[in-house]
Amino acid sequence: MLDGQQRALLNIDSFTVEYGKLIAVKKATMSLAAGEVHTIIGPNSAGKSSLLTSIACGGSRERRVQGTAELDGVALSSLSISERRRRGLRFVPEFRGIFPSLSVRDNLRLGTDAFHVPWDSAFSEARGLFPEVFDDRISAMAGNLSGGEQQMLALGRALIGDPQILLLDEPRLGLAAGIAKRLKEAVVRISQGGVAVVIADQTLGLWSDISNVVHTLIRGQLSEPVADPSEIERLARRAVVE
Repeated sequence: MLDGQQRALLNIDSFTVEYGKLIAVKKATMSLAAGEVHTIIGPNSAGKSSLLTSIACGGSRERRVQGTAELDGVALSSLSISERRRRGLRFVPEFRGIFPSLSVRDNLRLGTDAFHVPWDSAFSEARGLFPEVFDDRISAMAGNLSGGEQQMLALGRALIGDPQILLLDEPRLGLAAGIAKRLKEAVVRISQGGVAVVIADQTLGLWSDISNVVHTLIRGQLSEPVADPSEIERLARRAVVE
């Protein structure tokens, strides 16, 4: 949560996402600063994916986006998806967005080519986070990786080119407890490096002790940011009940 000293990297205000007559997200407001971890919790179909996808990708033929959204002071509405990525906004969707018919190496090279980053530095950073993927399985087809390994690949690729903001949609979905813990450790390291992280999940659970701020998103309504531990617990119970 911004304390008056921190500069917001991402600001959204009255941010609304509609699919035809269906309002998926209604007038959401959120500010995010460097190194913060915000966790948004809510049940299926609450609007979490719509919110993160719209921040990362904007509107589409099916999806109408309204309200104010700024990335480091620049209106997101003026930026294409590729421009948002170049300015440091990265998104790992629920189903990871990797290319299953390409090797781990080639998936990573797509990122190095897009951002003109030397292969050695990108590989070294990815390997430092997840050596079991970027060392042991570098030549494997991405589609042959386990779910946890695919998530590691998606996250490693998203970190190429010095991102400022990382949006993670249901990152632990379908993962074994041990792999989810590895993912959590990576998020801590990433945020300590100054990257702002937004995690959307159905429950707070895994993220409770690393979240600076928690929101609920229920029936399209994003709650006010909460940082107090007792209030966070109340929000977590509310998300489960509703």
